[in-house]
Amino acid sequence: MIIFRIILVIILFLFFISLFKISSGSLSITKLNMSSLSFYTILMYCFIGSCMIFLGFRDHYLVKKASEDAISKTSIALFYSYLALPLGMIIINRMMGIKKYNKFYNDYLERDIVDINTHQKSIYSIIVALSFVGFLGLIYTFYKIGYIPIVKVITEKADTSVLRIQISRGFKGNQYIRNLLVLNMIPNLSYISYVYYRILHTKRWKYQFIFLLLLSIICKTLSFEKSPVIVYLFQFYLLEIFLGNIKSIKKPLFYMCILGTGFLFVYYATTNYSGGLFTLKSGPIPRLILTQIATCYLHFQAFPNIHSYLNGASFPTAISWIFNTDQSWIRSGRVVMEIFNNSGVKEGTAGVMNSIYLAEAYANFGIIGILISPWLVAFIMSIVSNFILKQRKTPMNIVLYLIVTYTFSNLLIGGFVDFFYNIGLVFSFILIIGIDLIYRKGKIYVTI
Repeated sequence: MIIFRIILVIILFLFFISLFKISSGSLSITKLNMSSLSFYTILMYCFIGSCMIFLGFRDHYLVKKASEDAISKTSIALFYSYLALPLGMIIINRMMGIKKYNKFYNDYLERDIVDINTHQKSIYSIIVALSFVGFLGLIYTFYKIGYIPIVKVITEKADTSVLRIQISRGFKGNQYIRNLLVLNMIPNLSYISYVYYRILHTKRWKYQFIFLLLLSIICKTLSFEKSPVIVYLFQFYLLEIFLGNIKSIKKPLFYMCILGTGFLFVYYATTNYSGGLFTLKSGPIPRLILTQIATCYLHFQAFPNIHSYLNGASFPTAISWIFNTDQSWIRSGRVVMEIFNNSGVKEGTAGVMNSIYLAEAYANFGIIGILISPWLVAFIMSIVSNFILKQRKTPMNIVLYLIVTYTFSNLLIGGFVDFFYNIGLVFSFILIIGIDLIYRKGKIYVTI
């Protein structure tokens, strides 16, 4: 039986790689795009862990909570999604007239960047003004929290797991100011400043970028989550790719080593973990490859055996009525957390059990959610990203593609609903396009 499973995993892996290579044009880390980054995201956070579980690894505290029946059903659903998603991307690419994605993407990378000096003084003034607004928003956020989180941890040695939930779920201030002006706008402005600095190499763009970089790091460590700051810094590597500055494997390896070291530092600094590094039972490695996907098995364990299907109740009110339900914003990750770690929820130390998008699709719509969700996600990701790549390559276009690339790849392990309603992504579009329209005085250039 184990031999059969090993052969099945090998065949699955070969198809998984082949389909994503076709959909992305190349899996080279020197030419990452939305599709190839999605491949590595699923590979690291989902594929490896699910294959280990399928082959018999059960020695993980979350996996132990799932029955063998739930594990079998989840494995079949996951393996289907691993192939359906890239296949869906390939089909959409063909429908958009893109037969060879490698050529299509290389043309974008090699394309000259336009509108570099045009009105860049005006853009600088807009960025400075918005940066000031974001800075005020950060001060307001600290005021509503009642303290500066990192200072409180250092001076009082407070429990970061408790503070994380208090800050993220118990914030008493305006959520839009914190989530949009602080956590969203400030990092996006830093990306814009970086692009202009890398192209123009002027001191004012350099200092503006450094200022926004420091603010962004503060924003990304606001609730003591370990990955946001690492992911934020990784985006600058993606920008270097989109700018056409990555030509060899040396820079990527350097970046990966730095970010890997940074992740381990943040992990050990924000947790009480003192065990070994190379272990699959606890620590950073299982946190990356097992914990995220393990919650998917708990979704299949919970629905509909313990909790009835949500039937669209995870969607916002503006959409949930379509599914004939009077409930909304009931996220499956929270429901699963309340089922399997109710004591942690009551103590205020547990948040949500988010997993691959497939989990929330299943929690809402059962088998139909499993069958349809990979194709819908592929459609949304491909349509949006390809449309952006077809436009003129301007500094704003580069940043917009960056935002879409990391947002979509991150949503793959965040939730199905967010692909249809994501206020952060909508705000980012409004912000970038708004800045573009201001200095263009309302002129729009669109290529279909």
